Amino acid sequence: MKVFARIAVVVAVVGTLAACGQADTSSPEVVTLQTPGVATTGGAPTASGEERPVIRPDATEEDIRLLWNGWGKCLEDAGVPMNKDAAGNYGKPDGDLYGQYRPAADKCAVKQPESWMDRERRSDPDFADRLRDAVNCLKEKGYQARVDPEGPRIAYSSTEEFARADADQATCEREAFSEAIATYGNG
Repeated sequence: MKVFARIAVVVAVVGTLAACGQADTSSPEVVTLQTPGVATTGGAPTASGEERPVIRPDATEEDIRLLWNGWGKCLEDAGVPMNKDAAGNYGKPDGDLYGQYRPAADKCAVKQPESWMDRERRSDPDFADRLRDAVNCLKEKGYQARVDPEGPRIAYSSTEEFARADADQATCEREAFSEAIATYGNG
């Protein structure tokens, strides 16, 4: 589960980074008392106005597999060569989604899952504050965690510490984001 979830997060991050060059004109900038430097779009991430499916905090491996298979099937139907395992589950696309297969990627963007944390990062104006609460929880557990403002995301002093913190990070995130998690139906 951990490896599959991390692969899902990596794929979501790559998709997010590729979309960074696109301007968001869905809402004007408004000065708030929120933590500065936190980007929120306030609108849907796809050109069609539809929200992408969310990998919920309580998602099972099967739930996650089904979401990624929906995106993989859409890409395959749009002409992208796809890798599949023996059970027919889609893996990594076998082509450049943001070059040669950009039209297919755009068409299927609405089917590409995003993690609940990515949804919160994009939509919650208090995200950085909640993330700081999660980092404080991790520090209480003995980790040298910090908020990396580039994400914003949780960063560690070493790769080993990152790997060791997996379960504790999930616990601390659940505590810090408990109100948001409740909105995903597993409160």
